[in-house]
Amino acid sequence: MILGFNTDVRCGTMVFHVQSEPRHSERLLQTQVFVGGRCIGKTSLSYANRMCEPGFFEEHVQALLKTQHRQVVDAAREGRIHEVLREGEPPPRPEAQAFAPDVTMAPEPAPPPQALGIEWTNRSSVYASGAVQMQVKVTRGDSSSSGASVVSRFAAPDAQANYTHAVTDADGCATLQLPATEPDLPGATVVIQASVDGSCITKKFRLKRA
Repeated sequence: MILGFNTDVRCGTMVFHVQSEPRHSERLLQTQVFVGGRCIGKTSLSYANRMCEPGFFEEHVQALLKTQHRQVVDAAREGRIHEVLREGEPPPRPEAQAFAPDVTMAPEPAPPPQALGIEWTNRSSVYASGAVQMQVKVTRGDSSSSGASVVSRFAAPDAQANYTHAVTDADGCATLQLPATEPDLPGATVVIQASVDGSCITKKFRLKRA
């Protein structure tokens, strides 16, 4: 019997729930990532073509699922969850790692990455059509940061928290739409977390009347 895995991972103020399980009918190993009960992305690995390999047993499927789950958990903990969500590629098979060469050339040390920044670009008009619509821009130093994973949480004093996820475009911009009613707006806060290339930043914004 193949067992699934469930792990809660904290990165900054965000908590990601990583859930991995086998889908036997499709010969698929699937890992989903949730924030606040909402699935914000998933990745999967097919093992159908390996079923006919000599010596491939259920224990190997369990090991593949465990490895996939652990790599997604590590990505969430290190602020790289966008790599899983954006690319949708499964982690490498353990067998491929076993043939890595014993001696490798040390890479040139990379310069330390510049800090990420989050700008709220539509402060004067944020509520429309029953939703808080925040336009944000993610930067790294003086440059825009494209492909950044942006997760936001809207919280009001007497309302249930809402979450949404987006990825920045080529200009580093993303639009976040969080369902809300107008009475919820006074005193409400929005926590935004952006992550890209192993860097992560979290900022908290408070809504008020213009």
